[in-house]
Amino acid sequence: MKIIAEVGSNWKSLSDILESCKKAKEIDADVIKLQLFNSSDMYHKAKSCKTGITPYLNPDWIQSISAYCKKLDIEFMCTAFSPDGYKLINKFVETHKIASAEITDLDIMSTVNAFKKPVYLSTGGASLEQIKTALEHLKSCHVTIFYCVTEYPARIVDFRHITNLVETFKNVYDYGYSDHSLDVLNIPKIAMHHGCSVIEKHVNFTNYTDTDDAPHALNLKECGLMIKSLRGDEISLGETKEKCSWQRKPFNVKAEIRYYRSK
Repeated sequence: MKIIAEVGSNWKSLSDILESCKKAKEIDADVIKLQLFNSSDMYHKAKSCKTGITPYLNPDWIQSISAYCKKLDIEFMCTAFSPDGYKLINKFVETHKIASAEITDLDIMSTVNAFKKPVYLSTGGASLEQIKTALEHLKSCHVTIFYCVTEYPARIVDFRHITNLVETFKNVYDYGYSDHSLDVLNIPKIAMHHGCSVIEKHVNFTNYTDTDDAPHALNLKECGLMIKSLRGDEISLGETKEKCSWQRKPFNVKAEIRYYRSK
């Protein structure tokens, strides 16, 4: 099981990012992931349109972040949202992650395909035909297909989609799950039961509550508990009560699971 700690926008400085890398390593995450984009990538406009508080990731930081991750012995990953963005990060990552919003961008697919590196492909709300087209453009890459719930946070997780993916593409590909629920234990385990070998979770290892991804991110203790569970380590009831604060978050979300057994 490979576990990705998705920092997303939960930072305000380079030191926040580096500290998050260090904390991810301390709780035994395999990968720390960031996002590289600008307003033109996301909104196709010349001027900034972002309404959140987190600044855009400075491309000049990528090399130092990558070097720090190598020092810590944790994999660095960074989703880009344009062909130029992928070209910039390519020499600093072992695996490319393509967001579900970009699955129909064939320029991105062709650019990433040329690198011939492993790819994590998020599918989001994409149709099977759109997924098939993307895979056709990634023939030179080993692809792990990610089931990804697009609601943030996810209140309902329907695992029929991952079952359909496995039935459609069989054993040609590996499978992963990008989890936006606030569940620490159950949903990641169910995803693993359905054949997912990679789990991605949004995390917030800072004290900020006003960053864009904070409402649906796990804190350090919660993420550590999830990783411990997925690794098969024993967890006591007292430890669960101490570490799981997600039940007390302002919107009081309980993940409602629709669970369908794999055939």
